[in-house]
Amino acid sequence: MEKNILELTLLLIYLTSWEEEPNPFEDRFKQCWKGYSFDAINELTDKGYLFPSKYKNKSVTLTKEGEKFAKDLIEKSHSKIITRKYYMTSKISWLENKEKWEKLKSIGVEKKTIESIQTGKVIEENRYFIISFKDDIHSFADAVRKHWGVENNLHAPLDIVFKEDANRTLEKNGAKNLGILKRICLAVLKFVQTYYNLSLNKIRFLLSIDFEKEIENVFKLLNTNDIAKLLEKNT
Repeated sequence: MEKNILELTLLLIYLTSWEEEPNPFEDRFKQCWKGYSFDAINELTDKGYLFPSKYKNKSVTLTKEGEKFAKDLIEKSHSKIITRKYYMTSKISWLENKEKWEKLKSIGVEKKTIESIQTGKVIEENRYFIISFKDDIHSFADAVRKHWGVENNLHAPLDIVFKEDANRTLEKNGAKNLGILKRICLAVLKFVQTYYNLSLNKIRFLLSIDFEKEIENVFKLLNTNDIAKLLEKNT
């Protein structure tokens, strides 16, 4: 099958997918309804971009490799080619004032190159980091790439669902306690999102229409072990 058709199929699967989360303590995978060519799905599976699925399954599931490749395709589709290179060293005897960071073991840099496909213009960006471990370039690169994952998976949902950025609570303990409660509520909403098959905002809207009825539905989907783990994780 042509490369362009395969890449387009993978992009469509990624863009129309939802996150499947058996529980909040396992990896989440993106799923999509199996509405595409079986030849394309089989070839994407052979390439390791999709998990093997049974013939009767109504959905397909992206592997982490498939998800990463789809994101790379999106970056290319923005008329830019973005490459990232990572370097780290534990040879820091020359570094001044390193004693101020008790656990400092290494320093690292991410070199990001953005090339415009249309103009050929190249922009280089360097980001520097202090690191608390040695000689593990893969963990360093993974931590840097996941930086925006924290924004996208926690801070952004908190702002969208609970208007976190508009919060003006000044009292220190009050702000801290409110933050904990919001994170617990967000974790609960994410847990039940699979069953509702709706966005977090729409689930919150249903709660605002008939809170007593909807909160009962939410708690029917939870058990005491789930609640205990959510509280432990978010407090």
